[in-house]
Amino acid sequence: MLIAEKLSLNYIGEDLFEDVNFAFCGKDKKRIAIVGKNGCGKSSLIKILLGEIKPNEGKVKIYDEKIGYIPQEIDFGKFELVGEYLESGVTNEWENYKIDIAFEKMGLPSEYLIKDVRTLSGGEKIKVALAYILLKEPTILLLDEPTNNLDLAGMKWLEKFIRDFSGSIMVVSHDRSLINHVMKEVWEVSNEEKGMIAYTGSYEDFLVQRKERFDRKMHDYLASSRKIEKLETWIKINQK
Repeated sequence: MLIAEKLSLNYIGEDLFEDVNFAFCGKDKKRIAIVGKNGCGKSSLIKILLGEIKPNEGKVKIYDEKIGYIPQEIDFGKFELVGEYLESGVTNEWENYKIDIAFEKMGLPSEYLIKDVRTLSGGEKIKVALAYILLKEPTILLLDEPTNNLDLAGMKWLEKFIRDFSGSIMVVSHDRSLINHVMKEVWEVSNEEKGMIAYTGSYEDFLVQRKERFDRKMHDYLASSRKIEKLETWIKINQK
Protein backbone atom coordinates (compact mmCIF):
# COMPACT_ATOMS: atom_id res chain seq x y z
CA MET A 1 0.00 0.00 0.00
CA LEU A 2 1.14 3.53 -0.81
CA ILE A 3 0.13 5.91 1.99
CA ALA A 4 0.47 9.70 2.15
CA GLU A 5 -0.20 11.21 5.57
CA LYS A 6 -0.72 14.95 6.08
CA LEU A 7 1.78 15.99 3.41
CA SER A 8 2.62 19.69 3.27
CA LEU A 9 5.14 21.47 1.06
CA ASN A 10 6.43 25.02 1.21
CA TYR A 11 8.61 26.41 -1.58
CA ILE A 12 10.48 29.71 -1.16
CA GLY A 13 8.09 30.84 1.54
CA GLU A 14 4.93 29.86 -0.33
CA ASP A 15 2.67 27.00 0.71
CA LEU A 16 2.05 24.83 -2.35
CA PHE A 17 -0.19 22.33 -0.59
CA GLU A 18 -0.91 21.07 2.89
CA ASP A 19 -2.66 18.21 4.67
CA VAL A 20 -2.67 15.90 1.63
CA ASN A 21 -3.86 12.40 2.54
CA PHE A 22 -4.51 9.30 0.46
CA ALA A 23 -3.85 5.58 0.33
CA PHE A 24 -4.18 2.90 -2.33
CA CYS A 25 -2.72 -0.45 -3.41
CA GLY A 26 -1.39 -1.70 -6.70
CA LYS A 27 -4.07 -4.38 -6.76
CA ASP A 28 -6.74 -1.63 -6.63
CA LYS A 29 -5.88 -0.92 -10.28
CA LYS A 30 -6.31 2.80 -9.76
CA ARG A 31 -6.09 5.15 -12.73
CA ILE A 32 -5.42 8.56 -11.18
CA ALA A 33 -4.69 11.81 -13.02
CA ILE A 34 -2.94 14.57 -11.06
CA VAL A 35 -3.92 17.99 -12.44
CA GLY A 36 -3.42 21.62 -11.46
CA LYS A 37 -1.88 24.89 -12.59
CA ASN A 38 1.78 25.07 -13.55
CA GLY A 39 3.91 25.45 -10.44
CA CYS A 40 1.25 24.15 -8.05
CA GLY A 41 3.41 21.23 -6.91
CA LYS A 42 2.22 18.25 -8.98
CA SER A 43 5.68 16.95 -9.88
CA SER A 44 6.91 17.78 -6.38
CA LEU A 45 4.18 15.59 -4.94
CA ILE A 46 5.38 12.69 -7.09
CA LYS A 47 8.97 13.27 -5.95
CA ILE A 48 7.83 13.27 -2.32
CA LEU A 49 6.23 9.86 -2.91
CA LEU A 50 9.54 8.67 -4.37
CA GLY A 51 11.55 10.04 -1.45
CA GLU A 52 13.42 12.51 -3.67
CA ILE A 53 11.95 15.54 -1.88
CA LYS A 54 11.28 15.80 1.83
CA PRO A 55 7.93 17.37 2.74
CA ASN A 56 7.77 20.16 5.31
CA GLU A 57 5.25 18.05 7.19
CA GLY A 58 3.81 14.56 6.90
CA LYS A 59 5.22 11.27 5.73
CA VAL A 60 4.95 8.58 3.07
CA LYS A 61 4.69 4.88 3.86
CA ILE A 62 5.03 2.04 1.36
CA TYR A 63 4.07 -1.51 2.24
CA ASP A 64 4.47 -4.50 -0.11
CA GLU A 65 4.60 -2.39 -3.26
CA LYS A 66 7.18 -1.82 -6.00
CA ILE A 67 7.09 1.71 -7.39
CA GLY A 68 8.05 2.46 -11.00
CA TYR A 69 8.66 6.03 -12.16
CA ILE A 70 9.01 7.75 -15.55
CA PRO A 71 10.09 11.44 -15.30
CA GLN A 72 9.28 14.19 -17.81
CA GLU A 73 12.81 14.11 -19.19
CA ILE A 74 14.01 10.55 -19.75
CA ASP A 75 17.75 10.13 -19.19
CA PHE A 76 19.53 6.92 -20.14
CA GLY A 77 22.65 7.97 -18.26
CA LYS A 78 25.98 6.59 -19.45
CA PHE A 79 24.43 3.96 -21.71
CA GLU A 80 24.64 4.35 -25.48
CA LEU A 81 22.71 1.32 -26.70
CA VAL A 82 19.17 0.30 -25.79
CA GLY A 83 20.31 -3.24 -24.97
CA GLU A 84 23.01 -2.03 -22.59
CA TYR A 85 20.50 0.14 -20.78
CA LEU A 86 18.01 -2.71 -20.38
CA GLU A 87 20.66 -5.22 -19.30
CA SER A 88 21.51 -2.89 -16.41
CA GLY A 89 17.98 -3.47 -15.16
CA VAL A 90 18.37 -7.19 -14.52
CA THR A 91 20.22 -8.62 -11.56
CA ASN A 92 21.57 -11.79 -13.18
CA GLU A 93 22.46 -12.65 -16.77
CA TRP A 94 20.04 -15.58 -16.77
CA GLU A 95 17.22 -13.05 -16.30
CA ASN A 96 17.84 -11.53 -19.75
CA TYR A 97 14.77 -13.38 -20.99
CA LYS A 98 12.77 -10.72 -19.13
CA ILE A 99 14.08 -8.14 -21.60
CA ASP A 100 12.51 -10.06 -24.49
CA ILE A 101 9.20 -10.23 -22.62
CA ALA A 102 9.27 -6.50 -21.81
CA PHE A 103 10.18 -5.67 -25.41
CA GLU A 104 7.26 -7.74 -26.67
CA LYS A 105 4.89 -5.88 -24.36
CA MET A 106 6.21 -2.57 -25.72
CA GLY A 107 5.76 -3.74 -29.30
CA LEU A 108 9.43 -3.11 -30.08
CA PRO A 109 11.42 -5.32 -32.48
CA SER A 110 14.57 -7.02 -31.20
CA GLU A 111 16.70 -4.88 -33.56
CA TYR A 112 16.13 -1.96 -31.20
CA LEU A 113 18.49 -3.58 -28.71
CA ILE A 114 21.43 -2.33 -30.78
CA LYS A 115 19.91 1.08 -31.44
CA ASP A 116 21.65 4.21 -30.14
CA VAL A 117 19.51 5.78 -27.38
CA ARG A 118 20.32 9.23 -28.77
CA THR A 119 18.40 8.43 -31.96
CA LEU A 120 15.16 7.43 -30.21
CA SER A 121 12.00 9.43 -30.80
CA GLY A 122 9.87 10.64 -27.89
CA GLY A 123 7.56 7.65 -28.17
CA GLU A 124 10.45 5.21 -28.43
CA LYS A 125 12.09 6.70 -25.35
CA ILE A 126 8.96 6.12 -23.29
CA LYS A 127 8.64 2.55 -24.53
CA VAL A 128 12.28 1.75 -23.70
CA ALA A 129 12.00 3.44 -20.29
CA LEU A 130 8.80 1.50 -19.53
CA ALA A 131 10.44 -1.75 -20.68
CA TYR A 132 13.23 -1.07 -18.17
CA ILE A 133 10.71 -0.34 -15.40
CA LEU A 134 8.75 -3.52 -16.17
CA LEU A 135 11.90 -5.56 -15.52
CA LYS A 136 11.45 -4.54 -11.87
CA GLU A 137 7.85 -5.86 -11.90
CA PRO A 138 6.26 -2.70 -10.40
CA THR A 139 2.83 -2.76 -8.80
CA ILE A 140 2.39 1.05 -8.94
CA LEU A 141 3.53 3.33 -11.76
CA LEU A 142 4.10 7.08 -11.41
CA LEU A 143 4.26 8.90 -14.76
CA ASP A 144 5.10 12.61 -15.06
CA GLU A 145 3.71 14.20 -18.24
CA PRO A 146 4.17 11.03 -20.35
CA THR A 147 2.44 12.49 -23.42
CA ASN A 148 5.12 15.12 -24.04
CA ASN A 149 6.59 14.66 -27.54
CA LEU A 150 4.17 11.86 -28.46
CA ASP A 151 2.44 11.73 -31.83
CA LEU A 152 -1.08 10.36 -32.31
CA ALA A 153 0.12 6.77 -32.68
CA GLY A 154 2.21 7.13 -29.54
CA MET A 155 -0.77 8.51 -27.66
CA LYS A 156 -2.96 5.57 -28.69
CA TRP A 157 -0.25 3.12 -27.65
CA LEU A 158 0.16 4.80 -24.25
CA GLU A 159 -3.58 4.72 -23.63
CA LYS A 160 -3.64 0.98 -24.31
CA PHE A 161 -0.64 0.41 -22.05
CA ILE A 162 -2.34 2.28 -19.20
CA ARG A 163 -5.55 0.29 -19.67
CA ASP A 164 -3.72 -3.03 -19.71
CA PHE A 165 -1.29 -2.47 -16.85
CA SER A 166 -2.04 -4.90 -14.04
CA GLY A 167 -1.33 -2.49 -11.16
CA SER A 168 -2.24 1.09 -10.27
CA ILE A 169 -1.10 4.16 -12.21
CA MET A 170 -0.81 7.79 -11.11
CA VAL A 171 -0.20 10.24 -13.98
CA VAL A 172 0.67 13.94 -13.87
CA SER A 173 -0.86 15.28 -17.08
CA HIS A 174 -2.44 18.27 -18.81
CA ASP A 175 -3.68 16.08 -21.65
CA ARG A 176 -7.47 16.06 -21.54
CA SER A 177 -7.73 13.33 -24.16
CA LEU A 178 -5.59 10.92 -22.15
CA ILE A 179 -7.50 11.65 -18.95
CA ASN A 180 -10.89 11.33 -20.64
CA HIS A 181 -10.03 8.05 -22.33
CA VAL A 182 -8.28 6.05 -19.61
CA MET A 183 -8.19 7.74 -16.20
CA LYS A 184 -10.89 6.99 -13.61
CA GLU A 185 -10.09 9.64 -11.01
CA VAL A 186 -8.85 13.23 -11.17
CA TRP A 187 -6.99 14.68 -8.20
CA GLU A 188 -6.51 18.45 -8.37
CA VAL A 189 -3.61 20.11 -6.57
CA SER A 190 -4.96 23.58 -5.74
CA ASN A 191 -2.79 26.45 -4.53
CA GLU A 192 -5.92 28.48 -3.82
CA GLU A 193 -7.21 25.87 -1.39
CA LYS A 194 -3.68 24.78 -0.37
CA GLY A 195 -4.54 21.13 -0.74
CA MET A 196 -5.67 18.36 -3.05
CA ILE A 197 -9.26 17.58 -3.96
CA ALA A 198 -10.19 14.17 -5.40
CA TYR A 199 -12.89 13.76 -8.04
CA THR A 200 -14.18 10.60 -9.72
CA GLY A 201 -14.54 10.07 -13.44
CA SER A 202 -12.99 11.62 -16.55
CA TYR A 203 -11.69 15.15 -17.11
CA GLU A 204 -15.13 16.27 -18.25
CA ASP A 205 -16.63 14.79 -15.08
CA PHE A 206 -14.00 16.64 -13.07
CA LEU A 207 -14.95 19.99 -14.65
CA VAL A 208 -18.62 19.45 -13.81
CA GLN A 209 -17.93 18.33 -10.23
CA ARG A 210 -15.48 21.19 -9.62
CA LYS A 211 -18.06 23.75 -10.77
CA GLU A 212 -20.69 22.16 -8.54
CA ARG A 213 -18.24 22.35 -5.63
CA PHE A 214 -17.49 26.01 -6.37
CA ASP A 215 -21.20 26.82 -6.60
CA ARG A 216 -21.85 25.15 -3.22
CA LYS A 217 -19.01 27.07 -1.60
CA MET A 218 -20.24 30.34 -3.11
CA HIS A 219 -23.79 29.61 -1.93
CA ASP A 220 -22.53 28.90 1.60
CA TYR A 221 -20.39 32.05 1.54
CA LEU A 222 -23.28 34.26 0.44
CA ALA A 223 -25.60 32.67 3.00
CA SER A 224 -23.01 33.27 5.72
CA SER A 225 -22.54 36.88 4.56
CA ARG A 226 -26.26 37.52 4.75
CA LYS A 227 -26.35 36.11 8.28
CA ILE A 228 -23.51 38.40 9.30
CA GLU A 229 -25.28 41.43 7.77
CA LYS A 230 -28.48 40.59 9.64
CA LEU A 231 -26.56 40.17 12.89
CA GLU A 232 -24.78 43.49 12.41
CA THR A 233 -28.11 45.21 11.67
CA TRP A 234 -29.67 43.66 14.79
CA ILE A 235 -26.73 44.81 16.93
CA LYS A 236 -26.96 48.39 15.59
CA ILE A 237 -30.71 48.53 16.28
CA ASN A 238 -30.41 47.14 19.78
CA GLN A 239 -27.50 49.38 20.74
CA LYS A 240 -29.60 52.52 20.33
